[in-house]
Amino acid sequence: MQENIFDQNRLGALIGYKLNKYFKLELGYLNQSVLLGREINDNNVLQKNNGFIVNTYLNF
Repeated sequence: MQENIFDQNRLGALIGYKLNKYFKLELGYLNQSVLLGREINDNNVLQKNNGFIVNTYLNF
């Protein structure tokens, strides 16, 4: 069987808002596909994840 070099792939979208010169907020969505390190019935196992992201930036 040929080795698969794919490990994981991510796609995300973020939108940000700068409240003032000290604080910035970002919100977004993340879609992730992960090839797990095992096989079931000689087939690769692909896990798909969805999530939301919240980032805050503080500038002191």
